[in-house]
Amino acid sequence: MIDIHAHILPDIDDGPKDWVESEALCCAMVSDGITDVIATPHQLGRFGNESCQPIRQKVDELNQKLKDSSVALTVHAGAEVRLDERIESLLDEEKILTLAGSKYLLLELLPEIALDITPLIGRLLSREIIPIIAHVERYPYYINSSKSPDVLSEAGAYFQVTASSLVGTFGSSVQAVAWHFLRDGNVAVVASDAHDTDYRNPQMTRAYEMIQHNMGVELADILCCQNPRCILNSEPLITPDQTFSSTANTFFS
Repeated sequence: MIDIHAHILPDIDDGPKDWVESEALCCAMVSDGITDVIATPHQLGRFGNESCQPIRQKVDELNQKLKDSSVALTVHAGAEVRLDERIESLLDEEKILTLAGSKYLLLELLPEIALDITPLIGRLLSREIIPIIAHVERYPYYINSSKSPDVLSEAGAYFQVTASSLVGTFGSSVQAVAWHFLRDGNVAVVASDAHDTDYRNPQMTRAYEMIQHNMGVELADILCCQNPRCILNSEPLITPDQTFSSTANTFFS
């Protein structure tokens, strides 16, 4: 599997505190069946990180440490970019990162309020930048109300759901929303959003197995393997067939 969203770089956001914790998380990813990961430290928002160079430097250093330790994981540079009015200008100035230098931008929405970002999506698409909405199932306004993210997918954005959400780490409400989005065919990719080896550990294999059991191996492959590779290679994503929604196990209704 390829993980397109993980916080594995040390001392840069709310991920690992040091290289020891970073390497431990990388080893956990290998044990979880992950061969490639895009490091996505937070950019903008409360962590700042309004520069790409420190992220790239840490990715290079981590890859060297993993090679020296014979850890079979390749790390690519990226970021989880918080919604900000400066996104377009910062892209022009090359101060924020897309996923592994691809045409895909991992976009984190504001947690407090659901803003209409369809104009931004349109402008990004006109630049051939395709937004992927990070952990769409965990925004309170999608969990606790009748609001739907469909307008964002109709505007051209894709959705990423977190493996830990699917297995229930964040509680039954988040789990139900995550499976609801999967059943509706709105999810393009599953990623770990891992931060550590404890509460926020990868969980990709378990999520894959649950998707396979409830919705079939074809969808599990698309969400956990094929589309992540398409993102890594800047290729068009495979759109899950809507017929998958009829095969979901009602346990997650």
